[in-house]
Amino acid sequence: MTNTFRDDAEAVEDAISWSVDQLSILVFAVTAIAAMISINARIALFTLLPLAVIVLTARAASHRIERYRAASRTATERVTGALGEIFGAAQAIQVATAEQPVLDHFRKLNDERQRMMVRDRVFERVLDSIYGNIGVLGTGLILLLSAGVMRDNRFSVGDFAFFVYNLGMLTEFMRGFGNFLAHYQQAGVSLRRMVALLQGALVTDLVAHQPLFLAQEPAAAQHNKMAYAPLRTLEISGLTYRYARTENKSKMADDVADNAIYGIDNVSFRVEQESFTVITGRIGAGKTTLLRTLLGLLPKQAGEIRWNDQCVTEAADFFVPPHSAYTSQAPQLMSAPLQETCCLVWQQRMATWNAPSNKQC
Repeated sequence: MTNTFRDDAEAVEDAISWSVDQLSILVFAVTAIAAMISINARIALFTLLPLAVIVLTARAASHRIERYRAASRTATERVTGALGEIFGAAQAIQVATAEQPVLDHFRKLNDERQRMMVRDRVFERVLDSIYGNIGVLGTGLILLLSAGVMRDNRFSVGDFAFFVYNLGMLTEFMRGFGNFLAHYQQAGVSLRRMVALLQGALVTDLVAHQPLFLAQEPAAAQHNKMAYAPLRTLEISGLTYRYARTENKSKMADDVADNAIYGIDNVSFRVEQESFTVITGRIGAGKTTLLRTLLGLLPKQAGEIRWNDQCVTEAADFFVPPHSAYTSQAPQLMSAPLQETCCLVWQQRMATWNAPSNKQC
């Protein structure tokens, strides 16, 4: 997610900003070609030949551009994902004395990323070289044609100077236009990757206007200062979240009936004040999915959550301290006595809730 909303978002933003640049240069190019046609139509039309070659080259290479960019982004995701898993399971790796196999696997992922990145960058530079050389060769051809007509006194020195000036600008336009077409294909890959992370939300949410908190705190930070409503009842009705089934199913998944639910479906229960509720089930039954959907960490696809008979519309903003606290499955273990560890964790929780804490525990 970090790579997607950093690198891919930047790629899409670049495509938009480059569009403005290319539009302005295109206006200049059209004006220049129109003026050159009024002077000598035959030579001016030859200036469009390199541009046609560039467009055809970009179209022929479009599939390879998208494939190389998608492969390099996926390889980068695997490296950063492996880093998160390694740091999250550092103690398990040490207990199992699996440091070397983990490092070997990480090196393999890095080598694959290096190959994909080099292939993507080299192909991008090759296209840039092709576009640049096509423009230069076109310029040379046009200069040869203008030299021929100058001998017949049908082309003045002033006309030649005007053509030479415009040819330099047109050459840069052709090269930039070719690179823009390649980058536009890469931006399409980046846009599809961002849409895939929306988990069914509207595509327009990517460009929806959001407030900039330059002089005030975000709503989530302000929420902790709102009046606390103690729990009387928590009622969940028909809560549903289904994971998207992937094409690469495991052997275990192949043995499951096609109508099996991957996630949770139509879950309902009620929690009373001062009660103790336990949800049990086998591994993969959906216990964590249920909890994360309830807290708003996963977007519910159906159902209703009511706190003290009031509907909770934004669970992710509501279920934060002091309304609720969440301890994930991965524990935070420290090289300290249990009493000191508990004291430190308690002080961290109090700081999160902006509540006074007993430093002496």
